Amino acid sequence: MAAGALAFLLGVITVARLPGLPPLALLAALIPVVVLAARYRRLRWLAWGLAGLVWAGLHVQVKAPPTLPASFLEQPVTAEGVV
Repeated sequence: MAAGALAFLLGVITVARLPGLPPLALLAALIPVVVLAARYRRLRWLAWGLAGLVWAGLHVQVKAPPTLPASFLEQPVTAEGVV
């Protein structure tokens, strides 16, 4: 069980270290791979690692703020606040 938890954690860390978000199609394609790998005892660590990767990737896809349109990139921005 500890190896599975470590593999899941490594999958989550992998998503955190990626330079960009993994494509949603790739995450969806990995779900059957996780299910198939979980059926074989020798591949359960791989299933846990991929499950962590898929879970973190889907979580980021849902919780990430939407990107700004390209038209906003060239406009000046004014920020106000109190320090």
